[in-house]
Amino acid sequence: MSRTVPNCNRSFLIESLLENKRIDNRTFYQSRDLQVNFGRTFGSCFVQLGNTIIYASTEATLDEPRITRPSEGRFKVIINIGAGGKEKWLRNIERSQPTEAILTTRLLEKIINRINVLDLESLCLVTGKMVWCICTKLVLLNFDGNLIEAASIATIASLMHFKRPDATVSPDNGDIIVHSYEERNPIPLTLFHYPLCVTFQFMDRTHLKKILTENQEILPEQHEHLVRKATQLLICDPTEEEEDFLHNVLIICANVYKEIVAIQSIGPLSLRSFSQRLLRSCTDKAFERVRFVTNYLKQTLEMHVNTSGQKQQPFERYGFYEAMLNGDLCIIRDYDRHPVLGDEQHNDHHHNNGENDNEILEKIHNIDIGFGGPSKWAIQINEPLDMDDDDDYEDKEHEEQPKIEIRTAQLTDPRMENNDDYDMEQKVNKSK
Repeated sequence: MSRTVPNCNRSFLIESLLENKRIDNRTFYQSRDLQVNFGRTFGSCFVQLGNTIIYASTEATLDEPRITRPSEGRFKVIINIGAGGKEKWLRNIERSQPTEAILTTRLLEKIINRINVLDLESLCLVTGKMVWCICTKLVLLNFDGNLIEAASIATIASLMHFKRPDATVSPDNGDIIVHSYEERNPIPLTLFHYPLCVTFQFMDRTHLKKILTENQEILPEQHEHLVRKATQLLICDPTEEEEDFLHNVLIICANVYKEIVAIQSIGPLSLRSFSQRLLRSCTDKAFERVRFVTNYLKQTLEMHVNTSGQKQQPFERYGFYEAMLNGDLCIIRDYDRHPVLGDEQHNDHHHNNGENDNEILEKIHNIDIGFGGPSKWAIQINEPLDMDDDDDYEDKEHEEQPKIEIRTAQLTDPRMENNDDYDMEQKVNKSK
């Protein structure tokens, strides 16, 4: 339902259109400025088309597939009208979910699900039991016309930027394990093409005659001339004022390959009422607009990834990365090692060594592998064998070799801030 427009605004709009001018000083086929800003969260973006602002976010959840398509994932769109976008529908019974939002939701879901835009088969985990459900939520922050085109741009931009977590299915019991971004890199969605909607709006002859009759500022002698001239006018990317005045809408959804994905007419006239010349002109303009918006989205997303460093997320720093770069890890330093000495020689050598000399330890000692505290290594050294005594050597050869238990130091993963320290224990059987 359109809001009530004053007669003075109607007269001004009619006169400006008849003079080949628009309120915002644009040409008939010129669209408003587009600006897309991607967020740090995967799938979040702000889309501003003129004064129409939409925030889009995408999330992935596990759900059961459809009965008719057991091996395909699911996709849905949810549009919420924010406080800044409800001004048009404040006194309307449809203010909670306007007709424009319902039509936009249905159109976007049909395009994504039925025309192979998103690879839904790659979203299947267990056929007939569990699949990924991709949900794109759009919040209309401010409304100034052309909701369908702005929503389509926001949906495609959010899907291009979104990455879902990786999941594996256990072959034993069939359990599904969803890995975090720290364990495995997130997986981007597979989009075969990027369909975008372009909106055209034009005047209706019957509706225009009614407006001219009610308008007393225009003389009746000029009605026929104005009607004949105005019905040939067609504008692209209408504003809110133009939508309230022009009731015939033509929506063309296409991609960069010059394929018309969908075409829909909203208003008193059907598609059969349009001439071939008018449809051809609209499709040519739609192809140019879609090519420009698609290239703009790709360049903006690439620039965002390069500047924000998302190529290295979430594995920018791992383990001893910083310690190795700073040279704080003792085990990678070059030390002057001394041969193994006897007890008496070892004691004499120990007193003669300088502070910077290092030695190979023979018994249990505390050693440092990095700054942050000593680590205890339980090392059991066998007594040296006397090779001169053949009898003793043969007896010791048949004895059971002792087991060496190595306990590593307690290391804390810098990414696991709230987790407790963990120990790794290994038992190694020494064999000759």
